[in-house]
Amino acid sequence: MKVTFGARLSLIAVILTATSGPLPAPIFEEATPTPIAPQPAKPKPKRTVKPKITSDRAESSTTRPSSPAPRLLSGQFLGVTGEDKVGPWGQTTPNGKPDWHIRLFNVKSDPATLKIESQSGGIFGKPTWVIPFNGFNWVIAKQFNTGTLDLWFEPAGTSTVTFEVNLTYADSSTDLVYVAPTSTRPAR
Repeated sequence: MKVTFGARLSLIAVILTATSGPLPAPIFEEATPTPIAPQPAKPKPKRTVKPKITSDRAESSTTRPSSPAPRLLSGQFLGVTGEDKVGPWGQTTPNGKPDWHIRLFNVKSDPATLKIESQSGGIFGKPTWVIPFNGFNWVIAKQFNTGTLDLWFEPAGTSTVTFEVNLTYADSSTDLVYVAPTSTRPAR
């Protein structure tokens, strides 16, 4: 048995009239559904990718250029490697005693100033080496070559400690790296 919308309203009216008295006449009529005409399918827009030429290789205009990989400054304490470039205090000539050697990787440019500080204290504080010479701390010899920075400095204290290396560049930006005898070069 099929019950129409109008029949349902009549049944509700009978139930309500029996419980609360007569109801006003309904203010709406049963609607008949109007068929909707099917819409023609819209064609999908064609997507064209035009290559954008940058230097010697083509790149799709829909790809985003990747940012350069972050530079991870790291270092390795090499100990004594045979070079004798500096002496104590401000001596910038060999003194007959091989220097300690630190090699840093992923250095952004040749630093204007450097400070190496031993993390072990002594009677007179932590041994510290600097470049340029400041009249107080011992001097460092350096050699920069495309991201690699070699540092030589006169041994003082023990070589089994960690060194803090502070770099300041010409643009006033800075880097800091801790170098220990067990440090290793990062994989490339």
